[in-house]
Amino acid sequence: MVASLLKGATLVYLPNQAPFAVSTNSMAKRLPSEPAIEKAIRGPRDSFIEDIYDNLSFIRKRLPDPNLKADETIVGRRSQTKVAVVYLEDVTNPDLVLEVKKRLAKIDIDGVLEPGILEEFMKDNKRTALPLSLVSERPDNICRLILEGRVAILVDNSPQVMIVPVTLNDLYQTPDDYYFDYWAGSLIRMIRFLGNFLAIGMPGLYVALIGSSPQLLPISLGLTIAGFRVGMPFPFYVEVLLAEIMVELLREAGLRLPPGTNQTLGSTIGIIVGLAFIQTGYISTPTLIVVGISAIASFSSPNYAIGLTWRILKYMVLLGSSILGLYGFILSGIFILAHISGLSSFGTPYMAPWGPWQTTGVLDSVVRAPHWLRLKRPGAAKPNQPNRGNKYPKE
Repeated sequence: MVASLLKGATLVYLPNQAPFAVSTNSMAKRLPSEPAIEKAIRGPRDSFIEDIYDNLSFIRKRLPDPNLKADETIVGRRSQTKVAVVYLEDVTNPDLVLEVKKRLAKIDIDGVLEPGILEEFMKDNKRTALPLSLVSERPDNICRLILEGRVAILVDNSPQVMIVPVTLNDLYQTPDDYYFDYWAGSLIRMIRFLGNFLAIGMPGLYVALIGSSPQLLPISLGLTIAGFRVGMPFPFYVEVLLAEIMVELLREAGLRLPPGTNQTLGSTIGIIVGLAFIQTGYISTPTLIVVGISAIASFSSPNYAIGLTWRILKYMVLLGSSILGLYGFILSGIFILAHISGLSSFGTPYMAPWGPWQTTGVLDSVVRAPHWLRLKRPGAAKPNQPNRGNKYPKE
Protein backbone atom coordinates (compact mmCIF):
# COMPACT_ATOMS: atom_id res chain seq x y z
CA MET A 1 0.00 0.00 0.00
CA VAL A 2 2.84 2.38 0.79
CA ALA A 3 4.35 1.78 -2.65
CA SER A 4 0.97 2.51 -4.28
CA LEU A 5 0.64 5.78 -2.35
CA LEU A 6 4.13 6.84 -3.39
CA LYS A 7 3.16 6.27 -7.03
CA GLY A 8 0.10 8.54 -6.78
CA ALA A 9 -2.65 6.03 -5.99
CA THR A 10 -5.54 6.67 -3.59
CA LEU A 11 -6.38 4.23 -0.80
CA VAL A 12 -10.09 3.47 -0.40
CA TYR A 13 -11.41 2.16 2.93
CA LEU A 14 -14.81 0.49 3.15
CA PRO A 15 -16.46 -0.82 6.31
CA ASN A 16 -15.46 -4.37 7.22
CA GLN A 17 -13.24 -4.67 4.13
CA ALA A 18 -9.53 -4.48 3.51
CA PRO A 19 -8.36 -1.21 1.93
CA PHE A 20 -7.53 -1.18 -1.76
CA ALA A 21 -5.63 1.19 -4.01
CA VAL A 22 -7.18 3.10 -6.91
CA SER A 23 -4.93 4.58 -9.57
CA THR A 24 -5.49 8.34 -9.54
CA ASN A 25 -2.03 9.55 -10.52
CA SER A 26 -1.57 12.12 -13.23
CA MET A 27 2.12 11.73 -13.89
CA ALA A 28 3.47 13.27 -17.07
CA LYS A 29 3.57 10.90 -20.03
CA ARG A 30 5.28 11.06 -23.37
CA LEU A 31 3.02 10.71 -26.36
CA PRO A 32 3.77 7.82 -28.75
CA SER A 33 6.17 8.88 -31.46
CA GLU A 34 7.89 7.34 -34.46
CA PRO A 35 10.53 4.74 -33.51
CA ALA A 36 13.91 6.41 -33.07
CA ILE A 37 16.09 3.35 -33.78
CA GLU A 38 13.98 0.71 -35.55
CA LYS A 39 12.82 2.81 -38.47
CA ALA A 40 10.73 1.16 -41.17
CA ILE A 41 9.59 2.28 -44.60
CA ARG A 42 6.23 0.53 -44.35
CA GLY A 43 4.08 -0.33 -41.38
CA PRO A 44 2.84 1.54 -38.29
CA ARG A 45 4.67 4.60 -36.99
CA ASP A 46 3.99 4.25 -33.26
CA SER A 47 6.41 3.01 -30.62
CA PHE A 48 6.32 2.04 -26.98
CA ILE A 49 6.48 4.72 -24.28
CA GLU A 50 7.53 4.72 -20.62
CA ASP A 51 4.20 3.53 -19.18
CA ILE A 52 3.68 -0.22 -18.83
CA TYR A 53 -0.12 -0.07 -19.10
CA ASP A 54 -0.03 2.05 -22.25
CA ASN A 55 2.45 -0.42 -23.72
CA LEU A 56 0.11 -3.29 -22.85
CA SER A 57 -2.70 -1.45 -24.62
CA PHE A 58 -0.54 -1.15 -27.77
CA ILE A 59 -0.15 -4.93 -27.76
CA ARG A 60 -3.82 -5.64 -26.99
CA LYS A 61 -4.89 -3.28 -29.76
CA ARG A 62 -3.09 -5.50 -32.26
CA LEU A 63 -3.92 -8.81 -30.55
CA PRO A 64 -7.47 -8.55 -29.14
CA ASP A 65 -7.37 -12.22 -28.19
CA PRO A 66 -8.79 -13.52 -24.88
CA ASN A 67 -5.82 -15.91 -24.73
CA LEU A 68 -3.39 -12.99 -24.49
CA LYS A 69 -2.26 -13.02 -20.87
CA ALA A 70 -0.28 -10.41 -18.94
CA ASP A 71 1.02 -11.64 -15.59
CA GLU A 72 2.33 -8.77 -13.49
CA THR A 73 5.01 -8.89 -10.81
CA ILE A 74 7.23 -6.48 -8.90
CA VAL A 75 11.03 -6.49 -9.22
CA GLY A 76 13.39 -4.26 -7.24
CA ARG A 77 13.31 -3.70 -3.48
CA ARG A 78 13.47 0.09 -3.71
CA SER A 79 12.30 0.84 -7.25
CA GLN A 80 9.25 -1.47 -6.95
CA THR A 81 9.27 -1.75 -10.74
CA LYS A 82 6.24 -3.33 -12.38
CA VAL A 83 7.16 -6.11 -14.78
CA ALA A 84 4.59 -7.84 -17.01
CA VAL A 85 5.05 -11.24 -18.63
CA VAL A 86 2.93 -11.27 -21.81
CA TYR A 87 2.15 -14.37 -23.88
CA LEU A 88 -0.58 -16.25 -25.75
CA GLU A 89 -1.82 -18.90 -23.34
CA ASP A 90 -2.91 -21.41 -25.99
CA VAL A 91 0.20 -20.97 -28.18
CA THR A 92 3.17 -20.40 -25.87
CA ASN A 93 4.80 -23.41 -24.27
CA PRO A 94 3.82 -23.38 -20.55
CA ASP A 95 7.29 -24.60 -19.56
CA LEU A 96 8.75 -21.47 -21.16
CA VAL A 97 6.36 -19.19 -19.26
CA LEU A 98 7.18 -20.98 -16.01
CA GLU A 99 10.92 -20.64 -16.61
CA VAL A 100 10.60 -16.90 -17.33
CA LYS A 101 8.65 -16.33 -14.11
CA LYS A 102 11.11 -18.47 -12.15
CA ARG A 103 14.10 -16.45 -13.34
CA LEU A 104 12.32 -13.17 -12.62
CA ALA A 105 11.52 -14.32 -9.08
CA LYS A 106 15.21 -15.04 -8.42
CA ILE A 107 16.25 -11.43 -9.11
CA ASP A 108 17.00 -9.64 -5.84
CA ILE A 109 18.32 -6.13 -6.40
CA ASP A 110 17.43 -2.67 -5.13
CA GLY A 111 16.29 -1.28 -8.48
CA VAL A 112 15.41 -2.26 -12.04
CA LEU A 113 15.25 0.68 -14.42
CA GLU A 114 15.54 -0.94 -17.85
CA PRO A 115 15.08 -4.38 -19.51
CA GLY A 116 18.84 -4.63 -20.04
CA ILE A 117 19.29 -5.18 -16.29
CA LEU A 118 16.85 -8.09 -16.37
CA GLU A 119 18.57 -9.52 -19.44
CA GLU A 120 21.93 -9.82 -17.67
CA PHE A 121 20.34 -11.65 -14.75
CA MET A 122 18.23 -13.99 -16.91
CA LYS A 123 20.76 -14.99 -19.59
CA ASP A 124 21.54 -18.68 -19.97
CA ASN A 125 25.24 -17.85 -20.37
CA LYS A 126 26.04 -14.76 -18.32
CA ARG A 127 29.58 -14.38 -19.66
CA THR A 128 28.85 -14.22 -23.38
CA ALA A 129 28.91 -10.90 -25.20
CA LEU A 130 26.13 -12.00 -27.56
CA PRO A 131 22.56 -10.83 -26.81
CA LEU A 132 20.37 -13.79 -25.78
CA SER A 133 17.17 -11.77 -25.89
CA LEU A 134 15.68 -9.26 -28.30
CA VAL A 135 14.75 -5.74 -27.23
CA SER A 136 12.39 -3.77 -29.48
CA GLU A 137 10.58 -0.43 -29.40
CA ARG A 138 8.04 -1.43 -32.06
CA PRO A 139 4.68 -2.91 -30.96
CA ASP A 140 4.17 -4.64 -34.33
CA ASN A 141 7.52 -6.40 -34.01
CA ILE A 142 6.71 -7.61 -30.48
CA CYS A 143 3.26 -8.84 -31.54
CA ARG A 144 4.77 -10.79 -34.45
CA LEU A 145 7.06 -12.64 -32.06
CA ILE A 146 4.29 -13.25 -29.51
CA LEU A 147 2.29 -14.89 -32.30
CA GLU A 148 5.22 -17.27 -32.81
CA GLY A 149 4.98 -18.44 -29.20
CA ARG A 150 7.56 -16.15 -27.61
CA VAL A 151 7.23 -14.36 -24.26
CA ALA A 152 7.36 -10.57 -24.00
CA ILE A 153 8.68 -8.92 -20.84
CA LEU A 154 7.47 -5.36 -20.25
CA VAL A 155 9.24 -3.14 -17.72
CA ASP A 156 7.60 -0.01 -16.37
CA ASN A 157 9.36 3.30 -17.16
CA SER A 158 11.02 1.78 -20.24
CA PRO A 159 10.01 2.36 -23.89
CA GLN A 160 11.49 -0.99 -24.91
CA VAL A 161 10.15 -4.53 -24.55
CA MET A 162 12.23 -7.69 -24.20
CA ILE A 163 11.42 -10.94 -26.04
CA VAL A 164 12.60 -14.44 -25.12
CA PRO A 165 13.68 -16.89 -26.36
CA VAL A 166 15.54 -15.68 -29.44
CA THR A 167 18.00 -17.12 -31.92
CA LEU A 168 20.79 -15.44 -33.85
CA ASN A 169 18.51 -15.53 -36.88
CA ASP A 170 15.83 -13.46 -35.07
CA LEU A 171 18.26 -10.58 -34.61
CA TYR A 172 18.45 -10.05 -38.39
CA GLN A 173 14.70 -9.74 -38.97
CA THR A 174 12.85 -6.44 -39.32
CA PRO A 175 9.17 -5.57 -39.89
CA ASP A 176 9.96 -4.39 -43.43
CA ASP A 177 10.94 -7.97 -44.32
CA TYR A 178 7.31 -9.00 -43.90
CA TYR A 179 5.59 -5.90 -45.27
CA PHE A 180 7.39 -5.94 -48.63
CA ASP A 181 7.31 -8.71 -51.22
CA TYR A 182 9.27 -11.82 -50.22
CA TRP A 183 11.75 -11.27 -53.06
CA ALA A 184 12.69 -7.87 -51.66
CA GLY A 185 12.69 -9.14 -48.08
CA SER A 186 15.03 -12.00 -48.97
CA LEU A 187 17.45 -9.72 -50.84
CA ILE A 188 17.65 -7.28 -47.92
CA ARG A 189 18.32 -10.10 -45.47
CA MET A 190 21.13 -11.54 -47.56
CA ILE A 191 22.70 -8.08 -47.73
CA ARG A 192 22.51 -7.85 -43.92
CA PHE A 193 24.28 -11.17 -43.42
CA LEU A 194 26.95 -10.23 -45.97
CA GLY A 195 27.38 -6.82 -44.35
CA ASN A 196 27.93 -8.32 -40.92
CA PHE A 197 30.51 -10.77 -42.29
CA LEU A 198 32.41 -7.85 -43.84
CA ALA A 199 32.12 -5.86 -40.62
CA ILE A 200 33.65 -8.56 -38.44
CA GLY A 201 36.06 -10.22 -40.86
CA MET A 202 37.30 -7.71 -43.42
CA PRO A 203 39.99 -5.95 -41.31
CA GLY A 204 41.30 -9.29 -40.01
CA LEU A 205 41.33 -10.87 -43.47
CA TYR A 206 43.18 -7.83 -44.86
CA VAL A 207 45.85 -8.12 -42.16
CA ALA A 208 46.14 -11.90 -42.67
CA LEU A 209 46.56 -11.64 -46.44
CA ILE A 210 48.98 -8.71 -46.43
CA GLY A 211 51.02 -9.99 -43.50
CA SER A 212 51.41 -13.72 -44.10
CA SER A 213 49.84 -14.72 -47.40
CA PRO A 214 50.32 -11.94 -49.99
CA GLN A 215 50.82 -14.62 -52.66
CA LEU A 216 47.07 -15.31 -52.50
CA LEU A 217 46.33 -11.82 -53.83
CA PRO A 218 46.31 -10.99 -57.55
CA ILE A 219 49.76 -9.71 -58.53
CA SER A 220 48.51 -6.29 -59.62
CA LEU A 221 46.53 -5.80 -56.40
CA GLY A 222 49.44 -6.90 -54.22
CA LEU A 223 51.85 -4.53 -56.00
CA THR A 224 49.38 -1.65 -55.69
CA ILE A 225 48.98 -2.16 -51.94
CA ALA A 226 52.76 -2.53 -51.51
CA GLY A 227 53.29 0.71 -53.41
CA PHE A 228 50.97 2.61 -51.09
CA ARG A 229 52.79 1.21 -48.04
CA VAL A 230 56.23 2.47 -49.08
CA GLY A 231 57.54 4.73 -46.32
CA MET A 232 54.82 3.86 -43.81
CA PRO A 233 56.17 4.20 -40.22
CA PHE A 234 53.92 1.54 -38.68
CA PRO A 235 53.34 -2.16 -39.38
CA PHE A 236 50.15 -2.88 -41.32
CA TYR A 237 48.29 -4.27 -38.27
CA VAL A 238 49.06 -1.08 -36.30
CA GLU A 239 47.71 0.92 -39.24
CA VAL A 240 44.45 -1.02 -39.17
CA LEU A 241 44.16 -0.66 -35.39
CA LEU A 242 44.71 3.11 -35.56
CA ALA A 243 42.09 3.46 -38.29
CA GLU A 244 39.62 1.31 -36.33
CA ILE A 245 40.12 3.39 -33.18
CA MET A 246 39.54 6.55 -35.21
CA VAL A 247 36.27 5.14 -36.58
CA GLU A 248 35.13 4.10 -33.08
CA LEU A 249 35.86 7.59 -31.72
CA LEU A 250 33.95 9.22 -34.57
CA ARG A 251 31.04 6.83 -34.06
CA GLU A 252 30.88 7.54 -30.33
CA ALA A 253 31.26 11.29 -30.82
CA GLY A 254 28.45 11.25 -33.37
CA LEU A 255 26.09 9.78 -30.77
CA ARG A 256 26.87 12.61 -28.32
CA LEU A 257 26.58 15.51 -30.75
CA PRO A 258 23.34 17.54 -30.76
CA PRO A 259 20.58 16.09 -33.00
CA GLY A 260 20.57 17.51 -36.50
CA THR A 261 24.30 18.20 -36.49
CA ASN A 262 25.73 14.78 -35.62
CA GLN A 263 25.64 13.34 -39.14
CA THR A 264 27.01 16.44 -40.85
CA LEU A 265 29.75 17.11 -38.32
CA GLY A 266 30.63 13.42 -37.99
CA SER A 267 31.05 13.01 -41.75
CA THR A 268 33.03 16.25 -42.10
CA ILE A 269 35.39 15.43 -39.24
CA GLY A 270 35.86 11.88 -40.56
CA ILE A 271 36.85 13.14 -44.01
CA ILE A 272 39.26 15.73 -42.60
CA VAL A 273 40.94 13.31 -40.19
CA GLY A 274 41.15 10.56 -42.83
CA LEU A 275 42.80 12.88 -45.35
CA ALA A 276 45.20 14.12 -42.68
CA PHE A 277 46.27 10.57 -41.82
CA ILE A 278 46.88 9.74 -45.50
CA GLN A 279 48.77 12.96 -46.31
CA THR A 280 51.01 12.67 -43.25
CA GLY A 281 51.77 9.04 -44.11
CA TYR A 282 50.51 7.40 -40.93
CA ILE A 283 47.80 5.30 -42.63
CA SER A 284 47.86 4.04 -46.22
CA THR A 285 44.93 4.48 -48.58
CA PRO A 286 44.11 0.73 -48.92
CA THR A 287 43.94 0.42 -45.11
CA LEU A 288 41.54 3.33 -44.85
CA ILE A 289 39.38 1.85 -47.62
CA VAL A 290 39.18 -1.54 -45.86
CA VAL A 291 38.33 0.00 -42.49
CA GLY A 292 35.80 2.34 -44.11
CA ILE A 293 34.00 -0.53 -45.87
CA SER A 294 33.98 -2.47 -42.59
CA ALA A 295 32.48 0.52 -40.75
CA ILE A 296 29.77 1.02 -43.38
CA ALA A 297 28.96 -2.70 -43.37
CA SER A 298 28.53 -2.66 -39.58
CA PHE A 299 25.52 -0.37 -39.96
CA SER A 300 23.68 -3.08 -41.91
CA SER A 301 22.80 -4.88 -38.67
CA PRO A 302 19.15 -4.12 -37.74
CA ASN A 303 19.80 -4.94 -34.07
CA TYR A 304 22.07 -2.54 -32.19
CA ALA A 305 23.05 -5.10 -29.54
CA ILE A 306 24.33 -7.68 -32.03
CA GLY A 307 26.14 -4.90 -33.91
CA LEU A 308 28.02 -3.99 -30.71
CA THR A 309 28.97 -7.63 -30.21
CA TRP A 310 30.40 -7.95 -33.71
CA ARG A 311 32.45 -4.80 -33.10
CA ILE A 312 33.97 -6.48 -30.03
CA LEU A 313 34.66 -9.76 -31.82
CA LYS A 314 36.19 -7.89 -34.76
CA TYR A 315 39.18 -7.00 -32.57
CA MET A 316 39.57 -10.63 -31.53
CA VAL A 317 39.73 -11.65 -35.21
CA LEU A 318 42.16 -8.79 -35.86
CA LEU A 319 44.39 -9.97 -33.00
CA GLY A 320 44.41 -13.56 -34.24
CA SER A 321 45.23 -12.45 -37.77
CA SER A 322 48.05 -10.20 -36.54
CA ILE A 323 49.71 -13.04 -34.60
CA LEU A 324 49.09 -16.13 -36.75
CA GLY A 325 48.18 -14.65 -40.11
CA LEU A 326 45.64 -16.57 -42.18
CA TYR A 327 45.68 -19.44 -39.67
CA GLY A 328 44.75 -16.99 -36.93
CA PHE A 329 41.90 -15.63 -39.03
CA ILE A 330 40.50 -19.12 -39.63
CA LEU A 331 40.96 -20.20 -35.99
CA SER A 332 39.22 -17.03 -34.77
CA GLY A 333 36.26 -17.77 -37.03
CA ILE A 334 36.09 -21.37 -35.81
CA PHE A 335 36.21 -20.20 -32.18
CA ILE A 336 33.38 -17.71 -32.71
CA LEU A 337 31.26 -20.28 -34.54
CA ALA A 338 31.87 -22.88 -31.81
CA HIS A 339 30.95 -20.37 -29.11
CA ILE A 340 27.72 -19.37 -30.87
CA SER A 341 26.81 -23.02 -31.42
CA GLY A 342 27.09 -23.70 -27.69
CA LEU A 343 24.73 -20.90 -26.65
CA SER A 344 21.04 -21.16 -25.86
CA SER A 345 18.25 -18.76 -24.95
CA PHE A 346 15.87 -20.22 -22.37
CA GLY A 347 16.77 -23.67 -23.63
CA THR A 348 16.44 -22.77 -27.32
CA PRO A 349 19.62 -23.39 -29.38
CA TYR A 350 21.04 -20.05 -30.48
CA MET A 351 21.96 -21.39 -33.92
CA ALA A 352 18.44 -22.62 -34.69
CA PRO A 353 17.07 -23.19 -37.33
CA TRP A 354 20.45 -24.30 -38.76
CA GLY A 355 21.67 -26.26 -35.75
CA PRO A 356 19.59 -28.23 -35.02
CA TRP A 357 17.88 -28.13 -38.41
CA GLN A 358 14.29 -26.86 -38.32
CA THR A 359 12.54 -26.69 -41.68
CA THR A 360 9.85 -24.31 -40.44
CA GLY A 361 12.50 -21.88 -39.23
CA VAL A 362 14.67 -22.11 -42.34
CA LEU A 363 11.74 -20.72 -44.35
CA ASP A 364 12.23 -17.49 -42.38
CA SER A 365 16.00 -17.21 -42.11
CA VAL A 366 18.50 -15.95 -44.71
CA VAL A 367 15.60 -15.83 -47.17
CA ARG A 368 12.01 -15.04 -46.31
CA ALA A 369 9.55 -17.49 -47.85
CA PRO A 370 6.10 -16.21 -48.93
CA HIS A 371 3.48 -15.89 -46.20
CA TRP A 372 1.34 -18.55 -47.89
CA LEU A 373 4.20 -21.05 -47.45
CA ARG A 374 4.96 -20.20 -43.82
CA LEU A 375 1.83 -21.76 -42.34
CA LYS A 376 3.70 -23.34 -39.44
CA ARG A 377 5.24 -21.44 -36.56
CA PRO A 378 9.03 -21.63 -36.19
CA GLY A 379 9.92 -24.45 -33.83
CA ALA A 380 12.50 -22.46 -31.83
CA ALA A 381 10.10 -21.65 -28.96
CA LYS A 382 8.36 -25.08 -29.12
CA PRO A 383 4.85 -23.60 -29.44
CA ASN A 384 1.80 -25.59 -28.36
CA GLN A 385 0.07 -24.87 -31.66
CA PRO A 386 2.52 -25.39 -34.54
CA ASN A 387 -0.02 -24.41 -37.21
CA ARG A 388 -0.92 -20.76 -37.63
CA GLY A 389 -2.98 -20.95 -40.80
CA ASN A 390 -4.45 -23.11 -43.53
CA LYS A 391 -3.36 -23.53 -47.11
CA TYR A 392 -4.51 -20.68 -49.33
CA PRO A 393 -7.17 -22.10 -51.69
CA LYS A 394 -6.53 -21.92 -55.42
CA GLU A 395 -9.13 -20.16 -57.52
